[in-house]
Amino acid sequence: MATEHLRFFKNRYERAIGRRGRNYVFIPVLECKHGNFHYHLVLDRPTKLSHDEYTEKVSTAISKMKQIHRDYNKLEAAGNVDRWVDYIT
Repeated sequence: MATEHLRFFKNRYERAIGRRGRNYVFIPVLECKHGNFHYHLVLDRPTKLSHDEYTEKVSTAISKMKQIHRDYNKLEAAGNVDRWVDYIT
């Protein structure tokens, strides 16, 4: 189920940022906490979009997905990927 939701989100994400059929960073990490399978993602912002534009496009893509629990969505800019790696491992 989580894999289907990820595929659906990836399609919406690609349309939102205009990267369909192009190379970009999209790294999913599956986690199970309290029996709830969910993904954490590392995404690379296209240089043509400002941080605010990118955040708005990703937030819009998320809002169109009824499968995602809104309470748990959190967009964070990772100034340092090491912090994220420490969290996820």
